This record gives sequence, structure tokens and C-alpha cells, in this order.
Amino acid sequence: MICLRNDEISVQKALIYNRDLGSQDSPVEYDGSIIVHGGVRSNVIITATEDIIIDRVVEGATITSTGGNVVLHVGIAGRNKGRIYAGKDFEGAFVENATVEAANDIRLQVGALNSHLTANRDIIAETGKGGIASGVLIAGRNIRVK
Repeated sequence: MICLRNDEISVQKALIYNRDLGSQDSPVEYDGSIIVHGGVRSNVIITATEDIIIDRVVEGATITSTGGNVVLHVGIAGRNKGRIYAGKDFEGAFVENATVEAANDIRLQVGALNSHLTANRDIIAETGKGGIASGVLIAGRNIRVK
């Protein structure tokens, strides 16, 4: 995978799936980044040492990045069992009925519903609808919502 960060181009190891992941694929573990050009169904466990990027909806899955970011281009419908841990930042459109922890920041484009969000730094939901309805929010510094 070719990456551009801070005006520097680098090459990272990446495991890429061009489809949805279901329970038959679980667990997925990789020393590097994981990219899913699809969704992730319930009961799937994904663990990576670097970034995890998922293009479509995550259902009640467990997603863990020990040293990178977790980016959900859509979001997670956790079904009260979805769990995400980001070793750096978490970014997603929405979090619903799920638990999200980030070593740094949590950034949401739409918002959160009935979820438990914990960030060592900031929880930010200032773009789009930027709403948070019910649940638990814990931030080391700031909680900023629209």
C-alpha cells in the first residue's frame, strides 16, 4: 500500500479484501494494515498492528488496531456487541449501539447513538449532523459536538 503522510510517500504492508467479510473469514489477523473494500458482518474479529480501513458498514464485529488508526467510511451498527479499539485515532460517519475506544481522538461525521465512546484526547462530532444521543462519553481533554 502506498501512503502519503505529512508530504512524505511511503510503502506499508497491507492485507486487502475486495469483498465483505463474514464469520467464515474470522479471525483476521495481520502485522500491518488491513483494508476492506466492503462491509464487515457480525461476529467477525479483525486485528492489525497498523491502520484498519473499511469502506462499508460494520455490524456487530470486533475491530482492533494495536498501533494505528481505525477508519470506517460509513460506520458501525454494533447490535450491542460491536467493539472497536484504535491504537491512534478512530474516524467514522456514525457509531450505533457499539463501544469505541481510541488512544487519541474519536471523530464522527454524523454522530453516535446508544454507544460508549472513550478517547484519551478528544471526542469530536462537529461536521454533518454532529449529534450524540444517549450513551456514555469519556474524553481526556474535550468533547465537541455540533
